[in-house]
Amino acid sequence: FVKGYNPKDPKLTEDHNRPGHADPEFFASKYRNTHFANAAKWYPKDTTFAMCINDYPDFMSREHTGRGTPLTNRFPAAAELVADFLKNQIKHSGRTATWWELKNEATIKAEWDYHFRKGYDSWALMAEFHNTVADRVHQEVPGVKIGGPASAWMQVQVKDFLVWDNLVKFMDLTKGHMDFYSHHFYEDMGTIGAHARRDRGYRNYLLGRMEAILDMFQSHMDGTDNVQPILLTELGSLNIGNSEADYWLRLRTYSAMLTRLFDRPHQIDLAVPFIFLACPWDPGNGHAVFIPNDGKRYRNDLATYERTKCGWFLDLWRDFKGRRLPVSLDRRYLKAVAVHEGNVIRIALSNMSGRRQSVDLSPLTGQATQRRLYRVDGRIIYEDASDVSLKATPVEVEETTIVTIRLDQAVKPMVTILREDHFAPNTATRIKEQPDSGFRITVNEPANTTSATLVVGLQRSGGLTENVTASVNGQDFIIDTNWAKGVTEVFEQAEIHIPAKLIRRSNQVRFASADQNLTITSLHLRLEEPSH
Repeated sequence: FVKGYNPKDPKLTEDHNRPGHADPEFFASKYRNTHFANAAKWYPKDTTFAMCINDYPDFMSREHTGRGTPLTNRFPAAAELVADFLKNQIKHSGRTATWWELKNEATIKAEWDYHFRKGYDSWALMAEFHNTVADRVHQEVPGVKIGGPASAWMQVQVKDFLVWDNLVKFMDLTKGHMDFYSHHFYEDMGTIGAHARRDRGYRNYLLGRMEAILDMFQSHMDGTDNVQPILLTELGSLNIGNSEADYWLRLRTYSAMLTRLFDRPHQIDLAVPFIFLACPWDPGNGHAVFIPNDGKRYRNDLATYERTKCGWFLDLWRDFKGRRLPVSLDRRYLKAVAVHEGNVIRIALSNMSGRRQSVDLSPLTGQATQRRLYRVDGRIIYEDASDVSLKATPVEVEETTIVTIRLDQAVKPMVTILREDHFAPNTATRIKEQPDSGFRITVNEPANTTSATLVVGLQRSGGLTENVTASVNGQDFIIDTNWAKGVTEVFEQAEIHIPAKLIRRSNQVRFASADQNLTITSLHLRLEEPSH
């Protein structure tokens, strides 16, 4: 708005009668939000989506290293600008985004200037800014959901969980103001072959860390009576490039993350892979499905477009829909999710184990086809649909594959499984510092439970050299940690199946380990009961 899309566009300027505020005439009479209105025509009215504000105008922002960070005494002016913008968007298009983030990736220095500055409590100011804008928008544009902080660099364990402490501080200070919390997860360059790199410094998210961090957020929200939807508004890989390795890093990351998130419909309201149909600002950056075949600019003629390998991600998942089916799969780093629709069952298998897998799906019967997207000998291969034996379904290293099974008649589940997750309020707790009474998990109706699983988040630099003992209501259970030996840093989850009869309304859990500095990142009981 300050620069304009072209010379004919009006420019947002400062109100000379109110220094630091935007000229109210810009939205009142000068600017018509045609770009959003034209795009909105393509989507049904009930489409839910998120948008994000990044830079705030210079006339209300500090001389900054971080992008567009408002001065503290201009927070109300920024709030007014956001409210006026959203009202203008609704006026000209009849709608706006369902969710609005107020500052892109405000958790890092490049985006929130106060992180650079001494003498400022940058996280408290970040919370104050979000609260100020949220309150104004809620008052003037009812129905719009406001949140943040669009977190980047989710290395929450750094500096003895200082990054986590700052995120918790933001959540606590924005309680009662935010409608959601949002975060970004990215795999770094060089993380292809993640499992093989576990003893060489792999610190990204596809080997259980993402799930462990999400449960930390859920645990803290539950424990502070501040449960809000979680949005993952960017997922994938930020590295640019058009080599086979560049495209594979993106493709395998999009699918591996989605497969893990499909198991969290109760927790995640929106997940957005960092992929674009087009990137007019930088056509060759590798994140677009379509690029101009001259490599320079997009035109109105579709014949001038070239489809990239990113399109295979959309092909792979194009019809994965239906009602969920329970899946039991006891292989670490091999994830599965299943859905049914009419007489069709679709199963997604995602393999981050570091080894080729052969999966036996033979208890199911019917005509089966497999859609595959994998990398062999440095080359990406996409196979749209080929017959497959359910006794031995192949899954390559870091492949996500979709198996479609057509039955003779529609699926008619005999029972519905009700699942509840009950969290201990503690997060990032060293075992040696656990409360004297241990962790406590409160359960509403334990008598109805038929299946109980204790989910334990574990973090330790240097891996785990010995098994961990978990005592649940006085009964000991062993967490086998052979998978965590020789690893540069463990940060993932372990599961222990607990006899349902052991579960009480108030459950005490204690841990013991010979490894020093072992942290329990979060802890919860997953309880299931049948409902006919």
